[in-house]
Amino acid sequence: MKKCIYFLIINFSFLIFNCSQNPSKPPEPVLQTRDTITVSIEQVTHRSISLRLNSKLQNTKNKYVLNSISGADTLSFVIFTLSSADTLIIDDNEGQGLALDSEYSYFAYRIDSLGIARDTSETITAKTLAATSHDFTWTEYTLGSGELYDVWGTDENNVYAVGGVETDSGYYSIIHWDGTEWRGIAQEVGGSSIFGFSESDIWVAGGGVAHYDGSNWQWIDHYSQNSQSFPLDQVLYDNTPYRAIWGTSSANLYFAGREGKIVHWDGEKAEVVYQVNNSS
Repeated sequence: MKKCIYFLIINFSFLIFNCSQNPSKPPEPVLQTRDTITVSIEQVTHRSISLRLNSKLQNTKNKYVLNSISGADTLSFVIFTLSSADTLIIDDNEGQGLALDSEYSYFAYRIDSLGIARDTSETITAKTLAATSHDFTWTEYTLGSGELYDVWGTDENNVYAVGGVETDSGYYSIIHWDGTEWRGIAQEVGGSSIFGFSESDIWVAGGGVAHYDGSNWQWIDHYSQNSQSFPLDQVLYDNTPYRAIWGTSSANLYFAGREGKIVHWDGEKAEVVYQVNNSS
C-alpha cells in the first residue's frame, strides 16, 4: 500500500511539471527583419543618369553595392554604407560620360558580415538622351536694356529669366516667354538664379529667396514693413546673396550663397550644410 501511494505522488508531480512547461497561450513569434532597398530614376541627360536609393535599413553597418548593367556587362560601380534612407547617386562613368542614346539598368543589394549578397532590389532601366540636331533657327528679341543671369522653364512655351531689365513699361526683375513674346512679370521679386519643378512651383534667389505658387510671388526669407526688412527664416536671411539653386522638391532645396556656404531648405526651415574653409 505504501509503494502505491508513493508511485501516485510521483506521477502527480510529473503532471504538474509538464503543465508548467506548456502554457495555454503560445509564445509570440519572432519577427524576422530584412533590409528593403529601392532604386528609382531621378533624372536622365545625354551623358548621365541620376538614381535615387530609398531604403529601410536594419543593418546600417553593412556595405551596399549599386550595380550597372550595360549590354552584356555588369559593373559594380558604387560600394558604400548607407547612413540615410534617401540617397542620390549620379552615374556619369566617373566623369567620362555615358554613351548617348543607350540603355542602362541598375540594381542594388546588401553585403552581410559574411560577404553574402542579400536583399537585392528590383532592376530598373533608363536610356540616355540621343544627340540633338544642330539645324536650329535662332530669333533675336529685344526687350529692353539690362542684364539677365539665369533661365528656367517647363517647355519651349513657358520660360522664365531673372536679372534686371528696363523696358518701355518699367523695370522688371523676372521676365516670361509664353511661346509668342517676352514680357515682364515681376518687379519687386528677383535674383540671380531661378529653379522650379512645375508651373506652380518656382524658386528665385539672389538678394533674397522667393517662391511662386502659380498665382503669386512671395518672399520666403524676409518680409518688409515701413521700408525695412525683417527675417522670416534667419538662416536664409543671413546668408544672402545667393548665386545658384538646385533641389529635388520644394522640401529639399539647396542654395549656394556668399562666403562659400550652401544652405539647405527642408520646406519649413533652413540650415547651413557646407562652408568653404577660407583659413588657408
